[in-house]
Amino acid sequence: MLRGEVSTYEHRSDESHRWLRFEFCQALPGVRAVGLGTFDDPKWLKLNRFGWYRSGHSWVKPPPDVEVFEKSSLPPPNSVRRT
Repeated sequence: MLRGEVSTYEHRSDESHRWLRFEFCQALPGVRAVGLGTFDDPKWLKLNRFGWYRSGHSWVKPPPDVEVFEKSSLPPPNSVRRT
């Protein structure tokens, strides 16, 4: 993080009942991304972008019909138009 404030979200785990604290920047307000691997059954979603490929494990292979990005698949925050 280079500038701005960190937002915090806290949630109590359903299984362990521990508090989980997530801190994140809001470089692109209104944009949300969810990792496909976080779903129990990801087959109902159509993956169209695969980001941060260079950071993945060697055994991670994106599907052949998706756009692959070595880094983020989103434009830099400065280039996002606000309406």
